[in-house]
Amino acid sequence: MELGFDVEDTIIETEDDSGSVVHNYTIGDMEYPCFIVDTDLSPLPKYKLAAINTMLKTSLRVDSLTDMVHIYLKGKGKVVKIGTILAHQVLPFVDLIGNYDAMVGFFDADTELHNDMLLVLATA
Repeated sequence: MELGFDVEDTIIETEDDSGSVVHNYTIGDMEYPCFIVDTDLSPLPKYKLAAINTMLKTSLRVDSLTDMVHIYLKGKGKVVKIGTILAHQVLPFVDLIGNYDAMVGFFDADTELHNDMLLVLATA
């Protein structure tokens, strides 16, 4: 899936109007396996974002990158990576989002997953 840009691992710094705050972010390629949640189709209330945030923090405490599933949010024409969850968190994540139509999964660049097939990522 193309994110709309080709730049890989470029760090961009911007300043606010006062010039005092610098924000760093990275533009890069899609990482697999992953979920893309369309927040235009399924807005995420605060309680869901809080639960997702807890899942993301849990994955930071694990040394192995082999069981990670990358999470992207899509909205207003932009796709943003928010972090990773562990493979055993896939089912709770899918249940939390709740709307299969608002999610697409990718096992790799060529394998797109929909509906019940999203749960395949639990074995990633």
